Amino acid sequence: MIQFLNDSTSQFPESELALQAAESLRAGNLTEADRLCREVLANDASHPVACFVQGSLFDRRGQKSEAITFLRRALERDQSNSGLHHYLGVVLGSVNESTSAETSLREAVRLNPTDPEIWVTLGWVLLAQNKLAEAREAYSHCLRSCPNHPAALEGLGDVSLRENRKSGAEHFYRSALRAGSGSAPLLNKLANLLAQRGLSAEAEECYREALVLAPGFADAHFNLGSACGRAGRTQEALYHLRQAVALKPSFKEAWETLALSLEEESSLPEALACWDQVLQLDRSWIKGHWARSLTLLKMGRLREGWASYECRLQIPELIPPRAFNSPLWTGQSFQQQTLLITSEQGLGDTIQFVRYAPLAKARGGTVVVECQAPLADLLESCSGFDQVVASGQPLPAYDWHVSLMSLPHIFQTTLETIPSEVPYLSPIHRVEKTLAYPLRVGLVWAGNPKQQRDRMRSCPFRELLPLFEIPGIHWVCVQKEIPSSDHEGVAACECLERVSLDDFATTAERVFGLDLVISVDTSVAHLAGALNVPVWILLAKANDWRWLLEREDSPWYPSARLFRQQQAGNWKEVIHRVSEELKEKVVSGESLEPSLSSTARYP
Repeated sequence: MIQFLNDSTSQFPESELALQAAESLRAGNLTEADRLCREVLANDASHPVACFVQGSLFDRRGQKSEAITFLRRALERDQSNSGLHHYLGVVLGSVNESTSAETSLREAVRLNPTDPEIWVTLGWVLLAQNKLAEAREAYSHCLRSCPNHPAALEGLGDVSLRENRKSGAEHFYRSALRAGSGSAPLLNKLANLLAQRGLSAEAEECYREALVLAPGFADAHFNLGSACGRAGRTQEALYHLRQAVALKPSFKEAWETLALSLEEESSLPEALACWDQVLQLDRSWIKGHWARSLTLLKMGRLREGWASYECRLQIPELIPPRAFNSPLWTGQSFQQQTLLITSEQGLGDTIQFVRYAPLAKARGGTVVVECQAPLADLLESCSGFDQVVASGQPLPAYDWHVSLMSLPHIFQTTLETIPSEVPYLSPIHRVEKTLAYPLRVGLVWAGNPKQQRDRMRSCPFRELLPLFEIPGIHWVCVQKEIPSSDHEGVAACECLERVSLDDFATTAERVFGLDLVISVDTSVAHLAGALNVPVWILLAKANDWRWLLEREDSPWYPSARLFRQQQAGNWKEVIHRVSEELKEKVVSGESLEPSLSSTARYP
């Protein structure tokens, strides 16, 4: 600001009061500067110095439109003032009037081509318009006369980043820092690049340096909080994310990340409040409504959660758009007509929610369930509806359609009314369970690696090794695809029987013949529950919504028992509890059926 003032007033005609106003502005006495300006402008409405000072005052107050008006009025009296053209370009650029800003700045460099600051500002405005080659030339022009200009070096870094030349961007950012730029935003940008390269420790160091320079820098708090979260330091992450939203309440991404971090800590009421803040900022953000619905469901507020969960149908990545030649079914009677129920999302989702098809059948005529091809033969065993069609196969004529996971909303399901009669699936060929020891226990330790949260829900095979030391158990691998990282360990494990699992119908037969299934959160866990086979489900600390919060049983599957991580990523402690429970069952000969009451906590 002072440089603009010096550059501009030196070119203006003298006026004692106007010059006093300029001096007051330099001294930071804004009230006096404003008073003197008004006195000058009362007699000369376009006095250049007074208009310039008045424009500067409006700029400081954030009143950009008024600032632009006065700066343009000043230019009417002196078109040759490069400092004034420069300042006007800065203010125009700050309100995204980039084309007008470029015009002012090109006039400024025409009048004063040796001023490096004008070239830097021109580069900034050109970059805002994505004119990358011209922006690079502007910054380079500055560096030809001022080789270590920090802002020009940073600007070349920004150009390189926009061109996806990340190594070039990092080079220029580091050069700018060496040239003396004590810029928190620059450190933040460099840290982001380092984080993308996987250099987490160095990135965190840069974020922290940025916060030393600017403790109120919300972006750095957000980025550091996100980095801490990725590193598993949740409490530190929460601190910085809370700082970010306190400093910048309109920071949507920070509210979102804070909500997700709170959910990982099972702080669901606070997470829900964060989702509410996100949606206040952007009511049209469908994924925000969807995320909020998952929080409600995990809290056990099912009726609210199902209603909000319907928004998932508007998320193409989750539910691919599809045209139907019938109206959407919303629960009305459909006697002598046909209802098509379509599956969605994962195999486990279909197994869990196909229990609703018989309820739909009770309201009408024919019910056809379209499901993923691997499940088609298995679902044929489910009574209560009329036909199963594998996805991609021709459909029969139908009068209504509905998505499978919309049925809980249609039937207004609450915790107390979950349809939990089991079994609702059965194997095509029954394998009778043996009553003699050893116990036959199936193991599933990894899910689909393509699933977004699979890294959290899957357990490394090596963590299971203590289980194999328990006598009196015959272990059966019900893991269809062995993760590549586990091949060697599984091959070396002589006490683990490998069986063929061609499809889900075969898997159901194998599972039905077991005394117990121990599984992470996969479709096999749902399958065991639907078959009413005892199943111990190993859950990550930040578990999926359907397993609710802090309970050891599941209202969805009476035969299930839940073993939850107490600390994120710590499977060792979970396996220890499972091992101790299993030893006790083997020694005592107790039933493996769950015999516990709900220990749920609903905030």
